[in-house]
Amino acid sequence: MILKVAIDAPLMALFDYLPPAGAVPVRAGQRVLVPFRNARRVGVVVGSGDSSPVPSGRLRRVLTVLDAEPLLDERLMALLEWASSYYQHPPGEVFAAALPRLLRTERSGEAGLVAWQITLSGQAALAAGELARAPVQQRLLEALDAAGAEGLANEELEILAAGWREASRQLQRKGWTVRMRRDAVAAACAGNSETAPEPTPAQAAALADIVAARGFQAFLLEGVTGSGKTEVYLRAIAARLAAGRQSL
Repeated sequence: MILKVAIDAPLMALFDYLPPAGAVPVRAGQRVLVPFRNARRVGVVVGSGDSSPVPSGRLRRVLTVLDAEPLLDERLMALLEWASSYYQHPPGEVFAAALPRLLRTERSGEAGLVAWQITLSGQAALAAGELARAPVQQRLLEALDAAGAEGLANEELEILAAGWREASRQLQRKGWTVRMRRDAVAAACAGNSETAPEPTPAQAAALADIVAARGFQAFLLEGVTGSGKTEVYLRAIAARLAAGRQSL
């Protein structure tokens, strides 16, 4: 089997690679790490075939599969392939643009944020004062105990202590903490309890006209910087979404 891989490069082509060594299943939509020129690059598997214009002796092998499941589903893959063809844009650049910046690197594609959680034995060790001679480990364990089931992400631990990585490894080896993943979207939205401001009379009038429109209709929303145009956009979008429609 020959894998067709989209690599972020200004070339109108996919690149052919052999599957990784071992019986590792590879599917379209998964990211793979491949040798590319004199470096390693992250690419997206677009498809596969049983032949290649590249001589078999020159085909290089995928180094590793980065995702347990495809990150891009069939509909999104089809859209990206269409966009590349329609706009005559390099497929690798199109696929790369569909990925968050961190996933264009070798970072794991598992859903959610990496976080750490205290275990029952960790709580017992904390209560028994077993970390009196390991202040960094004790600080981390106390913070994890206070965080509860949500745990703390790597970035939050880094704020607590400069040497958190080694301390965290020690805690994990002892069975006092476990590595987990928490929903990245939920974590980002958890603290966003701000209520939307009440629209001004001018905003309300503009919004009423936009929402009442049927079929295609163009509107010009005019206002100086800070007058509240964005709030009208957001409320108009919310009205479309509530009606089961879409907004661009």
